[in-house]
Amino acid sequence: MTRDEQRAYLQIMFKIMEKTPGGGATIEDLIEAYEEATDRRPSERTVYRYIEKLELFFDPLARGEDLEEGEEEEDMGEELAPPLMGIKREKRGRKTYYLFEGDLQLPSLDLNQALLAVLNLYPQHVHILKESFDSVTRHMLKDIISGISMYSQVIDHLQKNVHVAGPVPADPEKNAKIMLDIFQAIRFKKRICLEYLRTYDGVITRREVEPYGFLSRLNNWYLVGKCLEKGELRLFSLPHIRDLEILDKTRFEIPREFSLKNFYRNSWGVWTQDPPPKTEEVILLADRGAAERFRALKFHPSQKVTELSAGRVEVSFRLGEAGEMVPWLLSWGTKVMVKEPDWLREEVKNALRNIEEEYERMERENS
Repeated sequence: MTRDEQRAYLQIMFKIMEKTPGGGATIEDLIEAYEEATDRRPSERTVYRYIEKLELFFDPLARGEDLEEGEEEEDMGEELAPPLMGIKREKRGRKTYYLFEGDLQLPSLDLNQALLAVLNLYPQHVHILKESFDSVTRHMLKDIISGISMYSQVIDHLQKNVHVAGPVPADPEKNAKIMLDIFQAIRFKKRICLEYLRTYDGVITRREVEPYGFLSRLNNWYLVGKCLEKGELRLFSLPHIRDLEILDKTRFEIPREFSLKNFYRNSWGVWTQDPPPKTEEVILLADRGAAERFRALKFHPSQKVTELSAGRVEVSFRLGEAGEMVPWLLSWGTKVMVKEPDWLREEVKNALRNIEEEYERMERENS
């Protein structure tokens, strides 16, 4: 089975599960699911074939059982119990609806915790670990639909054997609740009112915002929305949102041509201007030690690595507003140097001079 076929089976299965509470998935829904997985639009016959194989996966007797030679129908013995789960077809009018039946037998999971887990996995899914994410998803699905629940054991092993270091949300439950509310506002096209901490002076401000979606960068999550006071797109750090209210009597439309991916794809961080600035090439030189990091990790979708002598590499990016890179560049010390553009190299040098001056001032005050 090819990778595209695997994804198509998963996507069709997920679509049936997703649509079941609302009455089931139509053949049109499943054609779209196949297309999402493979970027190819299938014929109805192809999708029907996938449905039949899913039915047989859950219930090998879904198409009936062939009689052995000389065996009569009444010799079949006791009627077998129906499968614990499977795909069910329901005919309503001229349409057939496909539904998922059965108990997944999973421990209950708080919706906020589930959302937080998915959001933490999603950046890896859409960037450098996409293939690994797909593989894990397939194995999880296989266990789930076989009625095997290993959630508690897996969590127990993770807690004993895995330690994650680095910045994490101080109040993850609050972040998850805020995101659920924002998703709800986006779904019903409602404006929201934020109480938002302005970081440069610590003042709590009130903002009315039309929410467009979320951005994730360096394990930080941001709301993207049109600030009605400023009349332009702004980004709001989720931990700085102190309170949020959905304004039920309002309605807005996200512009049809707007795409989060297209709007922010050239930004290094998240502080992209509106409209996006023109892009330019940034070229860095990494010494032998730092070079391994660039060979192993992709820090931006536009990253290109060129091998140099003595184990060094040249790394290029295509970015808008490359000034966002300065704090990150400082963290490398002398292991990563800016080759081009000249202005960015000067920005880094100025930042280093400012740091040195601040340390000298502090030492004078303490002497």
